[in-house]
Amino acid sequence: MEIAERVKETPRSEDRREIIDVAKKNPSKSPKAIVEVVKKQRKEKLTVDLTERVANALAKACEKYKSNAKDIALEAIEEWLEGRGFLE
Repeated sequence: MEIAERVKETPRSEDRREIIDVAKKNPSKSPKAIVEVVKKQRKEKLTVDLTERVANALAKACEKYKSNAKDIALEAIEEWLEGRGFLE
């Protein structure tokens, strides 16, 4: 139950997924320790130039899903990579 609370308190959907993944792999760790593991994981920065058409579509998606461009882009990249077998 504490893990669910930590997930709920976490703003980024990617961090939420990471919390769940780390918790599954480390069931003996405390919720606080799991959140610390996720925070320490290295994240790569990527800058992407978007066409106006794609930028407008992304803005609409952000508004519709009450999310931000970074989270939506990350989810799209993850789904693309998973669909092609690069990410498990």
